[in-house]
Parts: sequence; C-alpha cells; structure tokens
Amino acid sequence: MSSAQPISDACFREVIHAQLWMQVMVANRSHTRNPARLDWQPDLEVHRNERFLGSGRDLDRDLYTYPEECAGERRLEDWLHKRGIVHSPLEPNDMSQYFGTINGSEPVLRASLAELEIDEDWIGETALRRVLCIGVRFSCAPGSEHYLCRLPVGWGTHHVPSHFAALIDALTQDGFCERLGAGQFSWTDKSAEIGVKTLPQIWNNAEAIWELRKSELHWIWNKMPLSIKSKYLRKSGPLDLLALDRDLTAFFDPATLGWSSPPRGARPRCTAMRHLADELGRFDQEVRLPGRERN
Repeated sequence: MSSAQPISDACFREVIHAQLWMQVMVANRSHTRNPARLDWQPDLEVHRNERFLGSGRDLDRDLYTYPEECAGERRLEDWLHKRGIVHSPLEPNDMSQYFGTINGSEPVLRASLAELEIDEDWIGETALRRVLCIGVRFSCAPGSEHYLCRLPVGWGTHHVPSHFAALIDALTQDGFCERLGAGQFSWTDKSAEIGVKTLPQIWNNAEAIWELRKSELHWIWNKMPLSIKSKYLRKSGPLDLLALDRDLTAFFDPATLGWSSPPRGARPRCTAMRHLADELGRFDQEVRLPGRERN
C-alpha cells in the first residue's frame, strides 16, 4: 500500500470481489441455485460468464440518462474491463440497464483477482466508495424463504452478515473496521472521511441520526398489532427479518407510520421495507425491543 493509497492491494481485491458479487446477485443469479430449499445458502463465489448489473463504462456523461451514484463508478468499471476482469457494455439495453459479464483468466473471480494491483492513484478510494454505495442499498430475497441484508454502515455496533464476513475481515485488516467479538463490528474513524463523501446522510452526525431513528423504530414497534407481534415475542433469538419484511409489506404504511389489519392488499416487496426490517433488527440487537427477552 503506497502512501497515496488508503487501501492495500489485498483489501482492494476483496472490495472489488464484494462489489461484483452484489452486482451479480442483483442480476438474479440466485434463482439458479435452488433457493426454495430451506437449507439454501448463497454462493459467495463469483463465476466466469455470470451476468452482473453494472453502471456502464462510457465516460461521456452526455450519453447517460441518469447520473452516477458514486463519482468515478463508470471509470472504475472501464478500468476493470480493460484488465479483463469484466466485459462491460458501452450501450444500455432497452430498459436503460447495463448488464455485463464476469471475465477473468480463471473459473472463479477470486483467482482472477489474485494478481490485480492498484496502479492509479484514484482507484483505491473509488473502489471503497463504490462498495459502500452498492452495499448500503443491497438487499436480496432469493426464492421465498431467504433474505440477504444490506451492508451495515454508519455509526454504532453492527452484526456481521455472513455474506459480508470476508469483506469486513479485509477492511478490518486495513483499519477501516474493528471486530468486536460475538459476530459484531464497528466502523473506525479511518472510514469516516470516505463514508462522509459517499453517504453523508449516514456518516454526518450519524450517532445523533441513529439515536433519533431509534425513537421512531420504538414507536413503530410499539404500535405493531399484538396479533402480528406475538410470533416475535415468543422467540428469544434474533428477529426473523424475512418474516418481518413480509409483515411490514402487508400491514405497515410508511406514509402514516400506521398499521392495519387485515392486510392492506397485495403489494410488491420493496427495498424500503427490507431496510426497515434491518433497522429493527439492529435496534433489537442493541437493546432488545420491548417485550422480547434476551437470550
């Protein structure tokens, strides 16, 4: 790791792997892995020729109908394309989406990334910002029985999702995270500068924001009808986030912060409800929601 880079080559490779894994999962790779089985586990490897949902690599912004989520994301995808890690299109499909494919010299991405090094000053920070940006909005519900949560970010103590364990370990080695034991971690001060640039709404005054949010979550939980809440009260383990996501989708109105019974009609599951389920799970991990006993 040079003095100009905030990240080591080893951590950089894991960041790129995590980014592309999430983009592959979003491109619906998971339905080919038999997610209907109750013992289903996500494939944490990325394989050559799998599709991923990217951002395109044409650097002429005038050709795009939407802005970059993260400054430099198309430049980074172009960099990976030129090094044979991915094949990324110049033009979007009819739905204005950029579907690329995983390339590389080896059957699995980790092996193809083994010799990849940072060779330009902008790459390390851009990769860190990109993985945070994708991670914070990532959520995936393969089949009907499983739920993969987003990357926990911001101030405070977080549970380490198993599908992000390798990424958190690599970031810990470079000083961006701290492992706290019992499957917990937190982001360090070193991550704050990059976090503020990428997700200012989370990293700016993040402690105060989370404390304020906890009061809202407390209200939402307390107003949940007992007929819905009872199944969560009976179990002392972690909240069943998949079931909670379903209940929020069926019964909760985010516009009024109110609950209804019977269900509000068939509605598609949405990212906002999945994130709300994640937040309630985090709150429960910290202090236990009212009525739920600790293990």
